[in-house]
Amino acid sequence: MSDNPHPNLMNMPEFFLKSILNKLDVQSVQTMRKVSPTFRYYVDHSRLDSRILKIEVFLQNPEKISLDLKTANDLFEIEYLKNGENGCSVKYRNTRKEVTGQNIATTLGNDLGLILKKQLSVVKEFSLMCNESCLTTICDEFVGTLSGQLAERDSPFKLKTFSWEGSIDEGQIIPLLSRFDPIHINKIEFQRLNKSSEPRRPLDVKEILNSPQWGRIKAFEAVGFVVPNQMRHFTHLTSANFMIETVTTEDIMTLRQTALQTTRFNEFSFSYVNFTDETQLFGLFGQPHRTEGMKNKWFYKYPGGRDALLVIWETNRFKFAHIQPRSFDKFGIPKHDLVVL
Repeated sequence: MSDNPHPNLMNMPEFFLKSILNKLDVQSVQTMRKVSPTFRYYVDHSRLDSRILKIEVFLQNPEKISLDLKTANDLFEIEYLKNGENGCSVKYRNTRKEVTGQNIATTLGNDLGLILKKQLSVVKEFSLMCNESCLTTICDEFVGTLSGQLAERDSPFKLKTFSWEGSIDEGQIIPLLSRFDPIHINKIEFQRLNKSSEPRRPLDVKEILNSPQWGRIKAFEAVGFVVPNQMRHFTHLTSANFMIETVTTEDIMTLRQTALQTTRFNEFSFSYVNFTDETQLFGLFGQPHRTEGMKNKWFYKYPGGRDALLVIWETNRFKFAHIQPRSFDKFGIPKHDLVVL
């Protein structure tokens, strides 16, 4: 009788086993964890890549939340439904799993955290939508659980764009933001849900502005909120769209200077509530090069090139835009009359 064991996955060399697992999708890898304790240990302790491109979390209401995961070839849509006082049902395609002793927020946080522990490549976008009814308990528990899971990664989570839509609490954002690798994050977005007719709410982002991640981002958007912080916290951005509480002529001059320092500058637009020294703008910034109705326009030439910086000021709003020569006619920019500073 031969002493050689029968061929099976457990006897395969590690190189071949890893090659097989690397070809599996997210669901299949999680299924493999359930095959045996040995497989679970291998999956949990090997450097596999979940290859997630986009994450969308929907905290709809205390009874139902959901998760969408997009890879290059598939979309995984998972629902978490409340089941009793402390249980939940997890629905994925035609399957349903009952979880006891764990609510929907904790279950979602653990599931997503387990998947992201295996994420090696950069995720393009992580989007979270939170309704008002979920802002306290559901969101707190989900964020706390997911943040704890991400803290166990061997390296910071690599993400390009972080988007939060709906009810916003900075205390819930920071635990997640702090887990993102500052080197890779490029954009942060905040947006209210269907509140266009209501007054804009103050957006408290003091801790966010002091985070290492904020210092590395290049793009920021806040829709439906008023930022009470000083403009100096935003001048490093190359793309922006938000409303700020107060702006000064010095802020406008600083933005012009920083925009002309790099051709990587894109478009920086902001509305304001108060312009403290508006009467001094033309005297310090310079007279408009062109006035069209309520729009005042300035045209500047980028140093050492042919590109233009377009500055537009109209009612309670400024726009700074980097324009290439092929688009001069579209924006009415005079090719031969750009101002050099």
